[in-house]
Amino acid sequence: MKLHTLRFTPITGHTTCTSTRIWATYSGEQSGKGTHIWLSIDGREIKKEIDKDTDGAIVFDVNGLSPNTKYEYKIGLATKDRNDPVFKNIRPLFINTLAEDGPLKIAFGSCRYALGLLNNHLFAFEERGDQTFKHIYDSRPDMVAMLGDQIYADDKWKFAADTNKKQYERRYFEVFNTYHFAKLVSHIPTYMIMDDHEYRNGFRASEKQDNLLGYRAGLRAALKHQYLHGPRPLQGISPGQPLHY
Repeated sequence: MKLHTLRFTPITGHTTCTSTRIWATYSGEQSGKGTHIWLSIDGREIKKEIDKDTDGAIVFDVNGLSPNTKYEYKIGLATKDRNDPVFKNIRPLFINTLAEDGPLKIAFGSCRYALGLLNNHLFAFEERGDQTFKHIYDSRPDMVAMLGDQIYADDKWKFAADTNKKQYERRYFEVFNTYHFAKLVSHIPTYMIMDDHEYRNGFRASEKQDNLLGYRAGLRAALKHQYLHGPRPLQGISPGQPLHY
């Protein structure tokens, strides 16, 4: 069974000396067109059914790896529920487990302002901003910490801010799939936490959430794209759960 390349970049999340957590989703351009996602790593082939409870996001927890080792992995979409995946046409990606001792090199930053058009397609000059992630990748950090405002759902302020699931999904798809960002997060363990612009500038959790337009859609999208691949045990993505690690 031939697998299809996911159009949304995978993310290598929480990684230790002996394990890694790899995030994938069929959402964006491929919503509703697949049944399972397959992962090939360390001689293993792992299948997971697409989970509607997490809006199509899947997390693979891979244990029993060796410290300070480079692993090739491939990940693809299956349109049929069969157990004979063919990864031949899937591009290989790589992940390094951490060393058992010694220093860690951590890159961190925040506030990626990627201005979109009214349909959320990014302006052409965003390619220049994407070059930042090339420099981070080339510096070969052991991990990356993204400390908030990974998207700007309010980049056009209240005139055309994102307010529903479709808009948020499109926003993450456009921003996370720029070339150098995608290369970075699919190869280097990446940790994320949301700030205010994932919903609105200056947003405070103490505000009356049920009265805020699009709040639940924005929070759910952030939990899906930023939280699930983090180090906490998977506990669903319902609004109201802790957002810290």
